[in-house]
Amino acid sequence: MSHIPARTFNRRTFAKGVGWAAPAVVASAAVPAYASSVCETKPPLKFDEKNRWVFQNTGSANLYSRDGFRAITYQQQEFFTSLSTVDYDKSRTDKPQIAVVRGSYEASNTGDTAFNPRCGKYRFKVDLISMRGAAPTENTRLYPTLEIRLIGPDGLTVPGTEQKFTTDPKSTEAGVKILPATGTTQPRPRYVTAATPVTFTPKAGMYYFEAKLTAPVNYNHGAGVRDRNMQADGIGVTAPTFEFIGQ
Repeated sequence: MSHIPARTFNRRTFAKGVGWAAPAVVASAAVPAYASSVCETKPPLKFDEKNRWVFQNTGSANLYSRDGFRAITYQQQEFFTSLSTVDYDKSRTDKPQIAVVRGSYEASNTGDTAFNPRCGKYRFKVDLISMRGAAPTENTRLYPTLEIRLIGPDGLTVPGTEQKFTTDPKSTEAGVKILPATGTTQPRPRYVTAATPVTFTPKAGMYYFEAKLTAPVNYNHGAGVRDRNMQADGIGVTAPTFEFIGQ
């Protein structure tokens, strides 16, 4: 997995460029009496809650599909997805388009916030979706990637939450999880896979969930030309659930 340097989040800086080179079951646990109403698992954010999300480079100017980066609902879960291919004739580069989404979550000892540090431990959980694209053969199939992480109030990545995924069945990149994406008959099957859950004890302050998705370019490196037969698989991620565990 590529190294993502630790840094402090700044919304203005983030807006300038890409920043980084089944329902929850509440576990049985002792809940502080004073906080029984706030020590709970909250439902995940919706991607249309614009005041909680920053979307960067999700525009469609260079994509085949006008809504190539978008939220979809599948099996009662909402996923933010990469579902298109970059058109080389428009982009004039063989580099993928990288979109970043970032959601904000407050941890506070008071108020109705995402989680309460006095309650104890929480488990960070996200689900992933993957599907085979419209490529007619394996030789014309392109593979998107997805990277996720949770950033703490200190600006550092919460250990264990930095994870990377791809649909490339031949990927040998260390630490990358290969998601299933098979089946070409319509409608093409979609696969939901859980990312590795991470248990952590929150500190008071703002947390940020960050997801980076790529849309590959229809550029045939072997021939050195654009190839309209090349089509990308789909990949996506839910907003995180912070499952309350307890002390």
